[in-house]
Amino acid sequence: MEELQKRVEQLEGQLAELSLPDAASSSAYTDVAEREIRMRAEQHMRTQARLVEMLTKQLEQSKKRNRRLEAELAELRAASDCQPVDLILDDGTRYQGRVKNGLPHGPGKQADMDGQKKIYEGQWVGGKGDGVGVCYHDDGKTKKYDGQWTAGKCHGQGVSYHQNGQMEYQGGWRAGQMVGEGRTDKMPFGDGKTYTGPLHNGKPHGEGTATWQNGGTSTGTWEHGQMVGEGRADKMPLGDGTTYSGPLLDGKPHGQGTSYHDNGKNRYEGQWENGLRHGNGKAYGRSWTWVVFEGHFASGTAQDGTFYPTFTYQQQWRAGQTVASKVKKELQKDCGRIPDCLPNA
Repeated sequence: MEELQKRVEQLEGQLAELSLPDAASSSAYTDVAEREIRMRAEQHMRTQARLVEMLTKQLEQSKKRNRRLEAELAELRAASDCQPVDLILDDGTRYQGRVKNGLPHGPGKQADMDGQKKIYEGQWVGGKGDGVGVCYHDDGKTKKYDGQWTAGKCHGQGVSYHQNGQMEYQGGWRAGQMVGEGRTDKMPFGDGKTYTGPLHNGKPHGEGTATWQNGGTSTGTWEHGQMVGEGRADKMPLGDGTTYSGPLLDGKPHGQGTSYHDNGKNRYEGQWENGLRHGNGKAYGRSWTWVVFEGHFASGTAQDGTFYPTFTYQQQWRAGQTVASKVKKELQKDCGRIPDCLPNA
C-alpha cells in the first residue's frame, strides 16, 4: 500500500510539472507542428490522469479492505477473551475463567494447584480482583472476606469472617483497611481481649462490650477505641491478678464496686474513684470470708479504720500509727504479705 501511495504522488508531481509550449515564443514552429505537439501533450496528460485515478481507487480499496480485516481480527480477539480458560498464574496458583490480554479479566476463580482449596472467586480486572468477590481462609472453604474489591484489595462495602465462620467485621473498606462506620460480632482488641459493637475506622466507637480472656467484661460508650463516660464492669481484670465488678468512668472503677482475689473471693468492697479505692470500704483476706479491715481509703490506701485479724481481736488504727504485730502476723499468714491497700507500718 505504501508503494502504491508513493506512485500516485509521483504521477501527480509529474502532471504538475508538465507545461505546454508557449505559442507566442515558438515562431520557428509551423502551425501543424504546433498542433501535433499540443495533441500529444494533451493525450499524455489524459493518460497520466487516468492512471492517477485508477491508482487512487486501488488505494482506497486497499484501505477499506484493511479496515475490514482489522475489525474482523478485533471480533476474533473479543470472542477469544470471552471463552473460559485454565491458567497457571505467576504465584503458582490455578485460575479458571475469562481473560483479556492473557490476564484474568471478568468472572473467574483462583485455587491452589490441585484446584481443591479456593483462594478467590469473583470479578477480575487486569489480573486482580476487582468488583464483587469472595476470598477464603487457608482451608479453602471458610470465607475470609465477601464484598467489593478494587485492584486486588478490599474496597467498598464488605464482610470479613474469623476462621470459625463467625462474622468479624461488616462495613466500609478502603485499600484493605476498615474505614467509616461498621460493626463487629467479635474482634481482637489488645491485651487478649475482644470487642463486640459498633466501629469507626476499625476502632470501637459507640455502645459496645470488651471481653477479656477470663470472661470478664466492660460495657459502655467508646470513642476512637477508648471507653468514655459511664460504664459497667463484670469481673474485669485490673492488671494485678485481681478483677473488678461495678460502675466505671472512662473505663476505670468509679463508684460502689467490688474487687476479687484470683480465687474469686472478695478482696475489697466499697467506694472507688478514678480506678483507686477511695472512700469507705472493706478489705478481705485472700482465704477468709470475713472483713480484715473496715474504714476510710484515699487514693488507693487505707487512712483510718479498724483491723479484724481474728474473730476475737481488733485494732483501731489511723494513718501514722503502727500496726500491731499480731495483725501483721495474721494478715501475712493468710495473704503471704500485707495487702497493698493496707498500711505496712
